[in-house]
Amino acid sequence: MRLPSKLENSKSGATLPSLSPTVRPATGVVVATLTSLGDNPPEKIGFSMGTMSGSTCSIVLRNDSAVVTSVITGTVSTLAGSLCISVYDVGSLTETVPFTFTVRHP
Repeated sequence: MRLPSKLENSKSGATLPSLSPTVRPATGVVVATLTSLGDNPPEKIGFSMGTMSGSTCSIVLRNDSAVVTSVITGTVSTLAGSLCISVYDVGSLTETVPFTFTVRHP
């Protein structure tokens, strides 16, 4: 089955980390973009991309100072696994923060 060229996911909550559904892309470039952090965005939030190992997201690329429009770009060189995106508190959240990110992959 061919994956869509764009996967979009929207989640909200204060209990972080929060993971996207896993993505099984073809080989090539994968781009995750943090597109929204609600009406009153925090100064920074954690945003990462990793590989799934069982039910755990093993972080490969991380940005612990992410803001709206932050981008993480990775390259998939084998078809051996699934990718995951994580949005998480870096210790500064005091209230619920809705967030939206997009993932583009081959």
